[in-house]
Amino acid sequence: MCTTNKYGFPVKHRTRCKTFFGFQTGDMVRAILPTGKFAGTHVGRLTVRESGVFARENSKR
Repeated sequence: MCTTNKYGFPVKHRTRCKTFFGFQTGDMVRAILPTGKFAGTHVGRLTVRESGVFARENSKR
């Protein structure tokens, strides 16, 4: 949501919390999963959403 002026143009925006649990979007992470279907070491870039949900993108290298 943003605040608008009397003509309907946006003039302000909500400030975002830039970090969640010490992580922020763009951080490189290594997840070590010892068992299960996706067992192994996964390395990639982290995406953090405002809801607090994390997603890991695969490294392109």
